[in-house]
Amino acid sequence: VVSSQSHAQDELGQYTYSYSNPLSAKVETKTVDGVTRGGYSYLDSHGLVQNVNYISDDNNGFRVAASNLPSAAVPVDIPDSDDVAAAKAVFFAEIAKAKAAVEHAH
Repeated sequence: VVSSQSHAQDELGQYTYSYSNPLSAKVETKTVDGVTRGGYSYLDSHGLVQNVNYISDDNNGFRVAASNLPSAAVPVDIPDSDDVAAAKAVFFAEIAKAKAAVEHAH
């Protein structure tokens, strides 16, 4: 089993650390501008390697990208039923008629 770790920090508060072992690994760095960047990987319960990358700063907060995060659902256009289409046609015809009456009155 091979494992390793490291850590370094300076007087400005910048640091970097990392570790690795057979099941996971991580690295993180903070720079003098206050931005923290890092990533880690691990072997999940299904035997798949999952990867996570992140960044954090004062302007945008914490952001993460990961191989196991769900994707947003793509909106699906649902066509109107015949009844809804007919009701919309009547509604818009009434709106057009009312608008024409108002314009004609002025």
